[in-house]
Amino acid sequence: MQALEQAFPRRAIQVKNSGLSGGIVLSFAMVVCMALGAFLLWYQGPGILRDYKISQNPIVDENASLRKGECKTRQLIMTDCKADIIFKDSAGKSVQESVSFMFFDMSRSGYDVEIVRSGDDSSLVTLDLGIEKLWDRIFTLGVFTVLLIGGAIAVIVAMIRVHGLNKKMRKPLPLKPVAVMVTGIQKNYGIRNVFYSYTNEAGKKKKRASRFSKKEEPFYLSVAAGTKANETPALAVLPQGCDVPVLLDENLDRLDLTADEKQAIHNALAV
Repeated sequence: MQALEQAFPRRAIQVKNSGLSGGIVLSFAMVVCMALGAFLLWYQGPGILRDYKISQNPIVDENASLRKGECKTRQLIMTDCKADIIFKDSAGKSVQESVSFMFFDMSRSGYDVEIVRSGDDSSLVTLDLGIEKLWDRIFTLGVFTVLLIGGAIAVIVAMIRVHGLNKKMRKPLPLKPVAVMVTGIQKNYGIRNVFYSYTNEAGKKKKRASRFSKKEEPFYLSVAAGTKANETPALAVLPQGCDVPVLLDENLDRLDLTADEKQAIHNALAV
């Protein structure tokens, strides 16, 4: 690294392409988190509100019947129940109501259920299991909603941070060459995400991903790089005032360098 540091120009250099994932990827992740959160509230919220109202004055309906009722346990802890209930409304007409709810439960046994209606509003009907697990359902919905909304907020913060870093790097800045460790490469539709780790100024190990085109390769510092093995050292630069190193490509096209400057850096690698 000492030879590379000496070969690097002392002037301010513009980073033409940081490779830091920003716009499209993070925007898509944010939309997915928000959409899942909205869907979950739409899917479970009304049922929880209905069953809460019924729980205030529940009455077992012996004349109602159950159809297509089932509960499935997923991932050993998440139970999802669905059922169609046939009952008579206040006018004596048969009505079918579909109910569904989910809750945490590690039990693998079946459930004995009864059909209950609200003593205050006969149009509200559900299973007693839904009322029995009401607070569990509220907790489950709350946990998933907080996680998804929290994920969306985290993505927004990451988008703002990446945008700020890219904006700062568009201006020529003094660059410090540093070694990072390439830990893996993931190929997606002609784009390769190169994952790398580094140690920041506080001594904490951080991980990042850099987007490379199909024909680009990282600037590896080791002969073993040809195997694309994990934990391969590669060259990056740390722009002044930034705390995230930019992983460089082997042709050094990510930096605004002259041909002679590029050649000097490549020659230093051979030392």
